[in-house]
Amino acid sequence: MKNILFLYTEIADYFISCAEYLSKDYQITIIRWPINKEAPFELDPKSNLEILEKKDNWTEILEKLENKQFDLTVVSGWIDKDYMKFAKKQKKSGFKTVLSLDNHWYGNLKQKIAKILSPFTLKTTFTHCWVPGKPQKQYALKLGFKSNQIQENFYCANVNLFKDQFQIGQENKYDPLKKNFIFVGRYLKHKGIFDLWEAFIEFKKEYPDWNLHSIGFGDEWDNRIESEGIIHHGFIQPKELKTILNESSIFILPSHFEPWGVVVHENAISGFPMILSDQIGAASKFLEEGVNGYTFESGRKGDLLNKMKKMAEMDPIQLKKMGAHSHQLGLSVDFDIWAEAPRKILGDI
Repeated sequence: MKNILFLYTEIADYFISCAEYLSKDYQITIIRWPINKEAPFELDPKSNLEILEKKDNWTEILEKLENKQFDLTVVSGWIDKDYMKFAKKQKKSGFKTVLSLDNHWYGNLKQKIAKILSPFTLKTTFTHCWVPGKPQKQYALKLGFKSNQIQENFYCANVNLFKDQFQIGQENKYDPLKKNFIFVGRYLKHKGIFDLWEAFIEFKKEYPDWNLHSIGFGDEWDNRIESEGIIHHGFIQPKELKTILNESSIFILPSHFEPWGVVVHENAISGFPMILSDQIGAASKFLEEGVNGYTFESGRKGDLLNKMKKMAEMDPIQLKKMGAHSHQLGLSVDFDIWAEAPRKILGDI
């Protein structure tokens, strides 16, 4: 059985689910940073995954890694110098090494410098690049990776966890309509949370029977806006989200900056009509304007408010159809699609 190594910064429940699926055919080792306090996912792998936490013990971890041959090494970004050094050594030894990145190409100074340096840094360290979608593929091309060296679908939701919610939602959310918006994300300013809360306060004046379930935690928790109809739940483990998902009918993500957003995939699979800002990468795959939701201009509370009103005025049957379309788009990326990248790179398909 071939060995695959993931050198990760933050890992989440959805990544563990993907890795477990891949472990049916490969031996998987994961090195990760300590769990982020803003998203304290409970990780409970049920397969033979080997997971090690990186703190001040890199020398000890390195000894373990060097005693095993890895056919493929995947590194999440290039921020961790220890990871980069190990991957470069692996490439020199003739093994496949993969850079994962989720940023778009903006052409700013930092990215232009990365492009100039890439032939001497990234291209000497990695044989391939693995990205979520086409916006990130453009960046990988700028960094010097050829099209046949780039794989897509790096992010994948825990499909099995959210798939069951679709059928429940189709049966219960629309007759009568559950008049609840839902937001899931970290409480950080760039997530657009203040835009959402302020827009909802205005919305509530005309639609007093609607509520907003706001789920997450982060630096802005103590600064959260408390107002009638806004229900702050804090961080909730994905498997415990079911009750709130079943009581909500429209998903909103107002981010000012969101390179991808796995939460969009999760809520698409769950069958939600969606309101997304125009700065969310995952919208390119999981939102069709006017078909299963709407986008609004990031930071424009008036635009967000108008989209919320537009959704609230819709016939529940129309919202149900939108949710069904979200579900179909969500199923376009599953564990098998996600696993194609490492399989292709290893020459196994």
